[in-house]
Amino acid sequence: MRIWILRSGAVLAFLACAMILLAGAERLYPQRPWLKPQAPRLRANLAMGAFMVFMEQAFNLAFLAPALFFFEIRSWGLLHWLRLAPAARLAASFLVLDLAFYAVHRALHEVPWMWRFHRVHHSDRDMDVTTAPRCHPGEFAIELSARLVCACLMGVSFPQASAYCLAAPVFIYFQHCNFSLPGNVELRFKLAFTTPDMHRVHHSTRGEENHSNYGIILSVWDRWLGSFREGPKQSSIEIGLPEYSKREELGLGRLLRMPFEPGD
Repeated sequence: MRIWILRSGAVLAFLACAMILLAGAERLYPQRPWLKPQAPRLRANLAMGAFMVFMEQAFNLAFLAPALFFFEIRSWGLLHWLRLAPAARLAASFLVLDLAFYAVHRALHEVPWMWRFHRVHHSDRDMDVTTAPRCHPGEFAIELSARLVCACLMGVSFPQASAYCLAAPVFIYFQHCNFSLPGNVELRFKLAFTTPDMHRVHHSTRGEENHSNYGIILSVWDRWLGSFREGPKQSSIEIGLPEYSKREELGLGRLLRMPFEPGD
């Protein structure tokens, strides 16, 4: 148990350092000005983020690690049956998990009861690095359950799953940042990876833009599966959900109640 407590603390420290570095970059080179007041949303976003880290570590200890070790010693799962070399299996694990997370993210938009949880994330009127962990515990439970099922069926080992799930939050923090990459860098980088400009389109108040650019790390899934969208000029994108335009009402308590409120 002590090892898992230390591991949780190390993960939290790593993600906090990544967030602080990216927050510094977006404060130096903001893509757009922040709305005011900031304190209520920052408290809510960061509280949800800290809870997610400990929720994930508890889930890993209680469910993910035992299940994956159980499958591993029996050589169950697609990647075991393919008998790939270690490096190839690591790459394949990364790809199948990233595709699975893309599919879950798309489902969170397209399945009405899932969207009720995911709209907590999209209700933020600003988009910056702290928006990334603005996730309702109900949504995170869906994502963790999908991770467990996918990893078991695909034969992903616990170390491989842990590596992906440490890299993914950093990319998610990056894609929510309030900055834009230089033009040539943006054009090249988004051929393979999701960028802040791509993801800002996804956070648009317009439905046709909101239902696009679901990629977690790789942008190729959006390109290959028909959900990629360039979008309008960045300066014309309005962030958030029209029905939640009064930011002063979106404290932590309201965000936790949001999935159970009337409405679509």
